[in-house]
Amino acid sequence: MKNVSLDNLEKENRGAALPENWDAPTPEDMESQAHYRALAGRVSALPEACREIPELKFLWEWSDESIARKLGLSEGAVRMRVNRGRALRSEKLKEGGYERGYSK
Repeated sequence: MKNVSLDNLEKENRGAALPENWDAPTPEDMESQAHYRALAGRVSALPEACREIPELKFLWEWSDESIARKLGLSEGAVRMRVNRGRALRSEKLKEGGYERGYSK
């Protein structure tokens, strides 16, 4: 099994040496990745009907105008749904024992 795994890594070129100009991730990069994963988790926890706009807005960083154009909505409707998503997220956090960034 070990040899098969090593063969697969070699085929995918994963065993290749890192480029000379490669830098290890900084603590800031790691913190940013953790923040992104936490945000993605919160968005994916929303009900499916509420998920698309927050995903486009917060994960893909689309503007309200772009989201409105893609979904055939007004920018006001996009903002309203973003606010509803935030309210729903806050409600879920409170249910889980968190309020204003602090756990109870």
